[in-house]
Amino acid sequence: MRHQAALERRTSVWEDLGIGVAVFAVAAAIVFIIGVWTQYVAGMLFVLATAVLAWHSGFRPALVTTILSTLAIAPLTRTLDSTTAAITNLNIRTFAIAVVCGVVSWLCGNLYPRASAC
Repeated sequence: MRHQAALERRTSVWEDLGIGVAVFAVAAAIVFIIGVWTQYVAGMLFVLATAVLAWHSGFRPALVTTILSTLAIAPLTRTLDSTTAAITNLNIRTFAIAVVCGVVSWLCGNLYPRASAC
């Protein structure tokens, strides 16, 4: 469970944007390295990064990561994935990443009550 000081800490939009972009960059680098090595893009790593970020930092940074992951999954798949099935199902794959990341960010981001609600 989070420490009480973490619940009371107020973050600005710029801090949330920065941490969301940083976590996305790490997840995208890992997905890219795995994609180059195995010729397959593992989009679920974006979901894992979003879940960990939402659990640790809340909904807003996870929402930033969700948006960036949704925008990045199609170009990564077109570039790195060698199977034609992945490119055929690209719209479904992009939609699935968007929905799952969005739900995970919302659920994990609302695990803990806000300090004002206490």
